[in-house]
Amino acid sequence: MVVRLVLPATLCRRGVCRLSTRLFGSGNTRNVGIIAHIDAGKTTTTERMLLLAGAVHAAGEVDSGDTVTDFLEQERERGITIQSAATSFGWRGAAVSLIDTPGHIDFTVEVERAVRVLDGAVLIVDAVAGAQAQTETVWRQARRHGVPAVAFVNKMDREGADWESAASSLATRLQLRPLRLQLPLYEPAGTADGAQHFVGAVDLVSGVAMRWRPRGAQLGTGSRSEAVGL
Repeated sequence: MVVRLVLPATLCRRGVCRLSTRLFGSGNTRNVGIIAHIDAGKTTTTERMLLLAGAVHAAGEVDSGDTVTDFLEQERERGITIQSAATSFGWRGAAVSLIDTPGHIDFTVEVERAVRVLDGAVLIVDAVAGAQAQTETVWRQARRHGVPAVAFVNKMDREGADWESAASSLATRLQLRPLRLQLPLYEPAGTADGAQHFVGAVDLVSGVAMRWRPRGAQLGTGSRSEAVGL
């Protein structure tokens, strides 16, 4: 769920590049950072982006310790990102250098190193918790370096997820006006309490409703899009 907010010289290893201090981007190269509070889902989102772009054949899982950007032994043991790491993929004729950054306050310096070289950032927000303390910190870092950003409300399928509350928390905690680019789609869960399942999103720019494929379906199957009147 998207909300709009109004590579360096590298040493690569196993598809992952450790950041140096200067970025040399040109032409169609774009350097995009993933920033957020710890456990908001930065690395998981990175894995899904790589999968959709065709850069990997299967998305890794943080709990399994097989993600692309968390390659240090300590990262895989603890299930957190410690060091900013970059990977790359092609998307619609552009080369994207994607930088996954730590969310823990102890590793804020890694975020600072990364935001200096970014063309843009994606601010991940937990749909249950909303904007949190480190969300404010990384946002201030991005603003200090003039990095444009969009917010992505993650974990919409979790119990307690609240799209409106999460989007509103951006205004409250970050002192900005969030412009909603998507709205969630729900379907009745068929339970006595009238609960609803999150099943997709309406893109307010294109006017297209996107419904997610069933869990376990192969990429490219089991999903559908439909135009909606706005």
